[in-house]
Amino acid sequence: LKPDGFVVKLSLTGAHMVFSTLLGGADADSVNAIAVDSSGASYVAGSTRSADFPVTRGAFLTTRTGTSSAFVSKLSASGATLVYSTYYGDSASTAAIAVDSRGWAFITGQTSGELPIWAAIHPSYYGGTCALYSPSGWTPTGEYTCPEGFLAAFNQDGSGLAVSTYLSGSGQKSGLALALDA
Repeated sequence: LKPDGFVVKLSLTGAHMVFSTLLGGADADSVNAIAVDSSGASYVAGSTRSADFPVTRGAFLTTRTGTSSAFVSKLSASGATLVYSTYYGDSASTAAIAVDSRGWAFITGQTSGELPIWAAIHPSYYGGTCALYSPSGWTPTGEYTCPEGFLAAFNQDGSGLAVSTYLSGSGQKSGLALALDA
């Protein structure tokens, strides 16, 4: 059994469900973050292992790179329409999403693979070496390449990026939250 992500929208009072929908393909998918714009549209971000994840024509990336990818999807206020949906990055997972007043979707998370780079602060995957530890936490048992954090901003229709950058440095990195100002 492969899990799918899902989105549920409740009425303002929480008394009834406006819509409920699954979001995913044939493999494992998870919704990790949701933001809502002033029109009531839902912006959903997460990770997918599905090569058949529902992406839309004209989306930034319509083919998954690697074995897993982050995704960003926009659902209409009614939940009846997938406005846009795109893959993003290789071995990436989104932890947070925020939407500005123009409808630009900003995401952050972590990756162990390649990202599309645009207007980058850190254009290269740094990685570095992280240690694996035993369950006691005191004894190193091996090493692995550290994951990187990332930040990306998608335009209103999900077809392009304003920024896509690694958040590099030594040790394990991950973007966990976002806040936008005016």
